[in-house]
Amino acid sequence: TVILFDEFDMLYNATDDVLASCLMTLRGIKARLHLSYNSWQRFATFLLGNAILEYPTFMRMKDALLNENSVDAMKQFRSDFLANFDPIFVAGNKRNLALFLTAEGVLVPGDNDGTFKISSPLVRWMVLQQIIPHVFLTSPKVDVPYHPSTGTLDIFEVLKQVIRVFDRETIKSRNSFKLARVLVSNVNNQKVPRESVYDAELYQIMSNWLGRFTITGQWHLKYRASEHINNKYVDIVISQLNHPTIALELLATATKKELKEHYERALLYDKKLPADETWVVHFTCCKDAISEPDWPTESQLQKGLRV
Repeated sequence: TVILFDEFDMLYNATDDVLASCLMTLRGIKARLHLSYNSWQRFATFLLGNAILEYPTFMRMKDALLNENSVDAMKQFRSDFLANFDPIFVAGNKRNLALFLTAEGVLVPGDNDGTFKISSPLVRWMVLQQIIPHVFLTSPKVDVPYHPSTGTLDIFEVLKQVIRVFDRETIKSRNSFKLARVLVSNVNNQKVPRESVYDAELYQIMSNWLGRFTITGQWHLKYRASEHINNKYVDIVISQLNHPTIALELLATATKKELKEHYERALLYDKKLPADETWVVHFTCCKDAISEPDWPTESQLQKGLRV
């Protein structure tokens, strides 16, 4: 492995102490020829995403979107664009809001007249993590639940409380649907909310409510298998110093085949992250999922998978 630090100090204004710390870390890697994920986390000095937000362009965007006069524009972004990367037609009465978001760099015009879409995944990430929780302050009106015996977060109770305060109008938004591949109300190809809708709702409410924890959306997991580098993304990771790390893998109205694939994927995350708790959370409009649930195997449950 070759690590290049060309102009590192110029790019990041690194002090002598930071540079010395980097060199000490590299010497430690050379001596041990191994660096675990947990060890690497201890030497991380900042998140790249947070560094990007310090650029003037993003600072101006953030300030504009957090302005109290931008609430209506943020409502439109949340309902129409946050969970959808496809171009969306915006009616005339909302066109000015979309044009404002375009002027701020959040949206770009689509190929067809009157359509708009998110400008980039980076911008979506920034708005979801830095703007949405500060504009929409929804959270359960109860204390955060913990296991009395261990003092750790009771994620099952957390999920139940969070779901109770979901914004149903946002979830019903016509621009954030997919066609179900299972029967819904005894009908094929029914429109149902996408996974990204539930993802955004969970992230926003958890960020507001679980203030002591770091909530990370789309945690990038990179690992080697069969001589190939694999890139996967964990939907939501809940972490805190000296507290078990919790990973959530989300699905929306999935087929039994998709469920089985996600059970295996979640166990992989459990090994590679590493997560202390791994949950598969299935939001479904299929009633058969309740009357005829498709649970993990006994072996998967014994490995710690939670559903």
